Amino acid sequence: MKKQLKNQLLIALCSLSLFACDQVETPNPDTNSNQFPCEINGDYNLINKNPNGVDYVIDCMVNVNSGAFVIAPGVEIEFKVGSGIVIHENAHILALGIDSMPILFNGTSNSPSWNGIVVESNDPRNQMDFCRINAAGNENISSTSIIGSSYSIKSALTVFGKLKTKKCVITNSGGTGLFVDQGASNVITDSLNFENCVNYPIYSYCGLVSDMKLETNSFKNNSKNFIGIFSTTSNQEVSEEVSIKKTSIPYLATHNLDFTKNVSLAAGVIIYVNADKGISINQDAQLSINGTSQNPVVLRGLDSLAGFWKGLYIGSNLQNQIDYLTISNGGSSTFYACPKSNILIGNEVTEAKLTINNSNSVNFDGTCQLGVEKDY
Repeated sequence: MKKQLKNQLLIALCSLSLFACDQVETPNPDTNSNQFPCEINGDYNLINKNPNGVDYVIDCMVNVNSGAFVIAPGVEIEFKVGSGIVIHENAHILALGIDSMPILFNGTSNSPSWNGIVVESNDPRNQMDFCRINAAGNENISSTSIIGSSYSIKSALTVFGKLKTKKCVITNSGGTGLFVDQGASNVITDSLNFENCVNYPIYSYCGLVSDMKLETNSFKNNSKNFIGIFSTTSNQEVSEEVSIKKTSIPYLATHNLDFTKNVSLAAGVIIYVNADKGISINQDAQLSINGTSQNPVVLRGLDSLAGFWKGLYIGSNLQNQIDYLTISNGGSSTFYACPKSNILIGNEVTEAKLTINNSNSVNFDGTCQLGVEKDY
């Protein structure tokens, strides 16, 4: 609940060019009547009309079909069971709270009860700052395709388009905190906080992680304490250049990651990998693992069992470089017709290059720690 004095509210609103002091919402739904429109066409402004409590109640899936959906600092929205907001292609959202007056998206309790927010729009103006999304992710809110199979999305915040976020808090999600689809772009997560999510706090297409500012986020008491990353298409590819940065919790590769363009892993990056999945470097890609003695890169299985995941395959003839890597638990199955190992270089028809320094390969199932399929 909001605890703000009216004079503080007026001063803050007057200081923002987006919200003039004489602005009125269009139209003006009655907070107590549950008559918030389910279809919005054109610009729609929400103002902080009740500084000490709930301003708006939503009891349906609100489709914002066009125009600017603008939410003023300090607005509190209460969502009934099964409700949520979808920002469609011809609309955009501007939810610009401030530190002293965040925008509140709440359910009827702290248990997951409403569906969440979906941003389908590719409008570069989509932005959410100082927002608190609580108790969403109660039901599947959308679906997508991951490696050619249908995937139902249960998430507090879902992005198919573009979205910048800053200083937002996502708590008590019944699913993922933030889901980022493979069709999204320019998704920024600057200094977000994720707490008590039932699934991953963040689950994202791997090709987008380079510029998401994941290293600025904080995580607490989430059931799956990983940043989940996945590939696309039935070939399980990651088709963008990717720079994976160290984060405060590990990554988890939920599917095979076949990098078709250059990929780099910064010092301190930790990637867990699901059972019988692997990481491969395509012939047109180049791998750079840039660990240090104090902050090695770690690639390992989700379970600490020899042969839990496939391992790392390098099929590129470019200048692949590994420094200070610790890799373990590989060798669950083979890449191509090659022997099982933690690291495999090349195959019967593909030449590959690798320079590796100061690295450890342990606890694997196979015939060797590092397999070279062909004598180059």
